[in-house]
Amino acid sequence: MIRFVEDTNTTIETLLFKTNATMGSAVICAGFPLIYVSLICSTGFTFCAIHNNQSMTVMGKFILLMISGCIRIYINAWPANDLQECSVQFSQSMIGVQWVGKPKKMKSTLIIMMQRSQKPFVIKIGGLLPSLTLEYFANVSMLLSELLLKD
Repeated sequence: MIRFVEDTNTTIETLLFKTNATMGSAVICAGFPLIYVSLICSTGFTFCAIHNNQSMTVMGKFILLMISGCIRIYINAWPANDLQECSVQFSQSMIGVQWVGKPKKMKSTLIIMMQRSQKPFVIKIGGLLPSLTLEYFANVSMLLSELLLKD
């Protein structure tokens, strides 16, 4: 059973790494034209995106691509964060269990559960990126907003 979970975990880590790398790349690549246009408009040139053969519909598509990439990363991070919080809550709830005077089988099961719950369950992204949580999503969002809204 444990071997199956480890194999499944490896597969999920690989899929999440590929998904986040793809969505991150899409968000970054969609941001380049927006940064380019903002640099041209802020340097005092009288022409903006429309004069550079980039219509507002094309810029709208880049904005939608960026937003959909961010939403996809959020959709992956939310359940992973929820899973981590539930594992922490479970380990904290094990402390309050009344096990004095209970059968030996129950005591041994509780001890095993306490030992396994010492380390919270965290979904890692291929070992290259930090663990998948809402904090990870917030850091990615802050990085993107700093890049795009930089004066």
